[in-house]
Amino acid sequence: MKIHEDTRPQKKQCLFIAFFCWICFPLLVTSSSAQTPQIDQWKAALNTKTTDSMRLHLLDKICYAYHKRSPDSIRFFSQKALSIAQKLQSKLAIAKIKNHFGASYFFQAKYKEAEKYYQESLNLFKEISHKLGTSVAYNNLANIYKQQGAYTKAIFYYQRGLSIQEKANNLRLMSVSYTNIATIYRFQKNYQKALEYNKKAVDLKKAINSQRGVAIVYTNIGMVHGEMKQYSLALEYLQKALTISQQLKLKNPLVFNNLSYIYSKLNQLDSAFFYAQKGLRMSIDIDDIKGKTISKINLAHIYFARQKYTYAIKNGEEALTLAQQNKRLISIKNISEVLFKCYMKLGSYKKAIESRTLLIQAKDSLFNLEKNKQLVEIETRYETQKKEQQIILKNNQITLLKKEKQHETLLKYTFVGAFISLFFLGSLLVMFLRLRVSKNKQLIIQNQQLHDAETKLTKAQLNEKKLLAETLKKELEIKQQQLASKALHIIQKNEILEKVKESIQSLKKDNKVNVTQLARLVDSGIQIDKDWNNFFALFLEVHQGFFDKLKGISDELSDTELRLCALVKLKFTSKEIASILGITHGSTSVARHRIRKKLSIPSDEKLAKFIDDL
Repeated sequence: MKIHEDTRPQKKQCLFIAFFCWICFPLLVTSSSAQTPQIDQWKAALNTKTTDSMRLHLLDKICYAYHKRSPDSIRFFSQKALSIAQKLQSKLAIAKIKNHFGASYFFQAKYKEAEKYYQESLNLFKEISHKLGTSVAYNNLANIYKQQGAYTKAIFYYQRGLSIQEKANNLRLMSVSYTNIATIYRFQKNYQKALEYNKKAVDLKKAINSQRGVAIVYTNIGMVHGEMKQYSLALEYLQKALTISQQLKLKNPLVFNNLSYIYSKLNQLDSAFFYAQKGLRMSIDIDDIKGKTISKINLAHIYFARQKYTYAIKNGEEALTLAQQNKRLISIKNISEVLFKCYMKLGSYKKAIESRTLLIQAKDSLFNLEKNKQLVEIETRYETQKKEQQIILKNNQITLLKKEKQHETLLKYTFVGAFISLFFLGSLLVMFLRLRVSKNKQLIIQNQQLHDAETKLTKAQLNEKKLLAETLKKELEIKQQQLASKALHIIQKNEILEKVKESIQSLKKDNKVNVTQLARLVDSGIQIDKDWNNFFALFLEVHQGFFDKLKGISDELSDTELRLCALVKLKFTSKEIASILGITHGSTSVARHRIRKKLSIPSDEKLAKFIDDL
């Protein structure tokens, strides 16, 4: 679970848009259901209003009412408003409409298009010297850069908007700027700065008697303390926010969801469940998809903690559907993790694998997104430093020009003397350069000769190493062939001894003895035993230190087990090893198991690979 679903909540990012429209006309929107009749009334009034200015005012209201609800509707009515504004040649109206266009794309996360319209809006506000509109445009651009992770650039634009607001002493917009800056510092995990700016925002909200604003900032402060794992302080501020919200009858699921998170962290599951349910009901009432998703995730975690895995899966699957529809990667990651745990507990391994795959994909996407944000941040810092350096360079150039003018008169009087001095120095320099060139030529010739000699020596050394490597390679191939030949002789020996065994068994049956033949078979077996000794002597030449390494790991290995390890090293099959050692295939498997145990080889690693790596 996370203390908040999306580290850049759009609601707070667009407060400047809201305040801008609030200043243009008084409007209080309590919920989406309450807005719909008003929007319908304004639409109907469009047909009754006779003047363009009145229709333009209504279209402005309608566009604002559709913020965060229907970006396509914003663009539809903004286009109508733009036609009227262009007809009236009102740059202020056009600037406001460009702001609406930018907002419509912002809510759809189409930041390139949003930046284009916000920049056009900023240029128009500057052109007509509209200070308030200019500050709003700066903050809207900052919201885009915040979304893209360009935090340095975002703070730069927030500060530019804030400077205008401070000069105008607009406490309301100043408080929103402080809130947005605090949010960025929280994203950067600079919690002390985040608390500092949030407290500035609270003071201004209280000064303008905005209890709703105080509740929002208290929620933000609670989130900061939650991320700092200061859960007591987090509960204190979240409870303050909840009290104010209830007094004002505000529907803010974020408070309930964060309270649920904190109580879960404190393992107070009953309280966590209570606030998660409250948050869910409130999110459903106001059709808050994001709030509904977070509530479902919280409930899934709580049910998992209570070992009610079926209920946890039900809520988790519903949250996952909402998160996937709205492409919320953090929510997808969080819920995939709890679903994976639930399915594992229930033994639904196929479903668990699907959830695990989804979790890995979400983590990879978030990792790539974070890397892209870091790149954007680095590029932004580079551009900022480059601009600062250009300003410094320009100032230096101006200073230099001033000094040049001051010394211009002096230079005129000293020009002749300087010319003579330069001519004399130039003559000396030419002589020096000629001498230097001559010495450099000699040095170049000597260096070339030295280089040629070193090149020849290097080639000779390389050829010598190449010949040595080829010789060693041939020797190794010969020894490998000899090892294979020795192994074949051992196999033949075992076959002879097997025939001896069969002859003995035959003697028991018919009491017929062919002593001469039996003696010859035994002699052959004894002779091939010498080949076995030769085989291991040759093996040690090819694989020096092999047995020492094995004994260094475990000194409990028997001679037979050491022989088996050598044959595995030579990549003989189990059947061939059994024939060489004169044992059954089953005995070979038992011997391999004993070797694994003595060498403490992990169960997921093959014996052949372990021995081959020695």
